Amino acid sequence: MNRLAALAIALLLVGCATPGTPTTDREQPELHPFIKPAGSPRSPRVGFMLPSQPTDGLLAISLMPNAGLRPGDILVSRNQTLAPTALLKVEELQGHVAVVKLLRGQPGTKDEAVLPTSELRKAAESLPQAGPGS
Repeated sequence: MNRLAALAIALLLVGCATPGTPTTDREQPELHPFIKPAGSPRSPRVGFMLPSQPTDGLLAISLMPNAGLRPGDILVSRNQTLAPTALLKVEELQGHVAVVKLLRGQPGTKDEAVLPTSELRKAAESLPQAGPGS
C-alpha cells in the first residue's frame, strides 16, 4: 500500500513538472515606439505656472524634472478642470525654470503647463489674443 501511495505521489509530481511554456518567456507583442503605456496622460505635464506679472508678455514656469523642453516648444496652461487657459511658447530655459511668451489667454497662478495634444492646442488657439505687454 505504501508503494502504491508513493507511486501515485511520484506520478502527480512528474505530471506537474512536464515541460511547458514558461510564463517568463512568453513572447510579448512588439510595441510601436510611439505608443504610450496604458494610463499615461495624453498631455504630459511639464510644470506649473509661477505667480508673476507678465513682463513684456513673458511668464515663468517651474519645470518638473526631465521636462525635456526646448526653446520654441508650444505649451498650454490649463486649470483644475483641465480647461485650457493660455497658449505659451518657450523662449528660454534657465535651470528648472522656463521663460515663456504668452500668445493667447491668461493663465492662473496654480495652472499646470502641458505639452498639448492637437485638440488641446486648437482649443487654446481659440482663446482671446494676449494684450500688449500682458
